[in-house]
Amino acid sequence: MNSAATDWLAFLLGEQRWVLAAGAVRQVMRLPPLAPVPGARPPCMGMIAWQGRPVTVLDAALWLAQGGAREARQERLVIWAQGGDALGLRVDAVLSLRRLPPSAVLPLQAALPPPWNAVAGLLRQGDDVDPILEPAALLAAAQRASEG
Repeated sequence: MNSAATDWLAFLLGEQRWVLAAGAVRQVMRLPPLAPVPGARPPCMGMIAWQGRPVTVLDAALWLAQGGAREARQERLVIWAQGGDALGLRVDAVLSLRRLPPSAVLPLQAALPPPWNAVAGLLRQGDDVDPILEPAALLAAAQRASEG
């Protein structure tokens, strides 16, 4: 069993705090101008060129946040890349970077339907419990939604 601590990036989608494994986060930046994608439906906001390749930008809050005020002045783009996949996630604010042991992860017992299958578990730190976002599942759900 791996006992190494994992770094987690905490961010806001609407009023809800979320986390994702920071190991695949390549960059956090201000939201740049986006190129429109003809025929794309929300949550696809458009595309950017990042390090010489096109990257789809999704507004995860459109699927996963439950309304609430959007704090546009703090919005950021989180670039996630793993394997051959890359994704830009528009978030309302980046909060912190946390290093926690594997025991802080609470797995989910049942598989959820897309896009909720992008919730890979829960991360517990003290009294706080935050959903863990799995960007690969969110990207796959967005691709299926754009095909249908």
